[in-house]
Amino acid sequence: MTKKRKLVFEFGWVLVLIIFCGWLFFFYHRSPQYNILLITLDTVRPDFLGCYGNPQVKTPNIDTLAKQGVLFSTAVCEMPTTTPSHASILTSLYPRVHGILTNAWKLNDNITTLPEILKVNGYTTGGFVSVRHLEKKLGFAQGFDTFDDNFSGLHRNATQVTDVSLQWLNSVKKKKWFAWIHYFDAHSPYEPPEQFAQLYPAVNNGSQMYGSFSQISAFEEKKYIPTQKDIERMQALYAAEISYVDNELGRLFNSLDKMGLRKNTIIIVLADHGESFDHDIYAAHGQSLYDSSIRIPLIISAPQLLPKGKRIDSLVRTIDVMPTILDFLRIKSETLMQGKSLVPMIRNQQTPGEPYVVIERRHFESKKDCLRRHIPFGARYAVRSANWKYIWSETAPEELYHLQRDNLELINIAEQNQNIKTEYYNYLQKWLQENSRLRQWAYQKIDAETAEQLRSLGYIQ
Repeated sequence: MTKKRKLVFEFGWVLVLIIFCGWLFFFYHRSPQYNILLITLDTVRPDFLGCYGNPQVKTPNIDTLAKQGVLFSTAVCEMPTTTPSHASILTSLYPRVHGILTNAWKLNDNITTLPEILKVNGYTTGGFVSVRHLEKKLGFAQGFDTFDDNFSGLHRNATQVTDVSLQWLNSVKKKKWFAWIHYFDAHSPYEPPEQFAQLYPAVNNGSQMYGSFSQISAFEEKKYIPTQKDIERMQALYAAEISYVDNELGRLFNSLDKMGLRKNTIIIVLADHGESFDHDIYAAHGQSLYDSSIRIPLIISAPQLLPKGKRIDSLVRTIDVMPTILDFLRIKSETLMQGKSLVPMIRNQQTPGEPYVVIERRHFESKKDCLRRHIPFGARYAVRSANWKYIWSETAPEELYHLQRDNLELINIAEQNQNIKTEYYNYLQKWLQENSRLRQWAYQKIDAETAEQLRSLGYIQ
């Protein structure tokens, strides 16, 4: 072989190698072709699910999903109220930063949402909500090609929302899609279909309580103190509502199987908040910062992508869901996000969760109304860690609980633990200062310098 031909031959092999490496780089770094199904269950406590250790409540479909994927045992919301909590799930921002502190406040158009990012990255997006607190006029349609809030009254039931979701899924099954489906049924008033109510004997214990708005008002104003039978009946009806939603999830999952979509779909199931049947707060979770209202179920399942039957006990947050989804899809974003991807934790690349999580109680606008309902007026926050819960209130005494020894949060030990109380109070003050600054950035287009600052602090993925 002549020298010239040899050089051509060698150059050809180098060119082939460069092309091959480029192809490998493109293949590895392109977004995986997974569909995303995000399911939010309104007002569902983890201790009312079989997979979280309650054998009395019938939730076979959620339990099976947990066996097929990853269950987070200590997940919390950022505010136990529907509109703020869902805004946090879809933006990865604390309520203090996205600005929604109660139901019926609007999400600002300048704040980037998860569906907006996915749509830009080639996803067909559909949202299906079942309560007016999440409707289009409140800003929740941002980024959705299809957004279905077409129903009369305050809310619609699980069967109706599953029906419209399946119609859409069938129409986009050949595309890459993101769907958000919201089920409201476990929220008061508890009026489950009869076939599910009859699964729980306490429904027929003689009490007439079902968590109606008038009954909740009577509880709050101390006009009526619920008996143990009343509480047991409300809990039985609540469990029946969860069983009903679980049955509809089974219909949804079976339909995905029949459409051939299950194998390449990442399913995330979580609640926006829990429900209260304790601390003299009944079916009124928005007042409470106790674990019954702020702890939520969080399950992620994806065949051939995630381990099966894995349980993670680290403290995690609903704001971690959005960066986790983007991490799964290898989508980078210049959007401000306060959550962290859970993918490294799932893959055992890192195990610690958050050392502290701040939860804010919803904003109550009327001091007179709060006094009438015996609700502490003003700002109220909880700082939770794996072992401790500290509650600070503008108008009520401080509270401190050791969660491992007192998981029902019945014994306030704030006075006996001044050092711990001070540590958590100082963390809260630092958090408030930081979030005031981040709120300014959330409402504007971030310039290159600010983006670099946020990236160095871990707020940009």
